[in-house]
Amino acid sequence: MNKKLMIFGIVGLFLMALVAAGLVGYLGDKVEVNMDVESPMVYTIDSTPGGSIEFLNMHGGETVEFTITAENLANVPTLVEAENILSNPDGVTCEDIQSASVHAISNELPSGWETTLTLGKPGFECVVINNWNVKFLYGEAIDEYGVGRLDTMDVSVTFMPNALGTYTFTATPLYPTV
Repeated sequence: MNKKLMIFGIVGLFLMALVAAGLVGYLGDKVEVNMDVESPMVYTIDSTPGGSIEFLNMHGGETVEFTITAENLANVPTLVEAENILSNPDGVTCEDIQSASVHAISNELPSGWETTLTLGKPGFECVVINNWNVKFLYGEAIDEYGVGRLDTMDVSVTFMPNALGTYTFTATPLYPTV
């Protein structure tokens, strides 16, 4: 009788292990959630998404004007460092620019704001990155864009008479880790 009990016990234990293994698979099924996460900021230049414009059919000494918009689409405030690069494959320096100004309007709460910055004066400078790129620094280095904040920046750049080549201005939002 002891042998029968022992065999039934082993078989019973084996069956319980099979049932438990089956339940683990049944109870352990995974679920997935797929999410498309997009940039919280949308930059456009002259209503063109993507943030880049080429200055074509211009002559040295002429002025180009364009509008940059920056909007926070997220439902949370977003820290942004704007990177504004002027490039030329033939070479560029800050001396290629005779003058530049930015007229900015923001709907930032509580009452919005408006300002005009001029290259070479406090709040607007040109910095050489390398032989082919210069960076325009204006406004706050790192700015917090509140929910729904929309900035419109009218940019005017006058090139020196001896500035030649194809210039490209690119505006990109960077997201600093602070």
